[in-house]
Amino acid sequence: MGTALLKVAMDRCSDGLQLWVFQKNEGAPQLYERHGFELAELTNGDRKAVHEPDARYVWTPGTD
Repeated sequence: MGTALLKVAMDRCSDGLQLWVFQKNEGAPQLYERHGFELAELTNGDRKAVHEPDARYVWTPGTD
């Protein structure tokens, strides 16, 4: 299901895409990296309301 939804988003966002994931969600980075996303930023969570460390991933068309 995750792959199918990600493909729809990638098809609709021809200029690229970025997303955030909580670092404790260990499966998500594997999914995103498998589809060409690259880690762009890690945070300690201080800037977020939930105070959970997270990671920003970016995808640029032509890199998958």
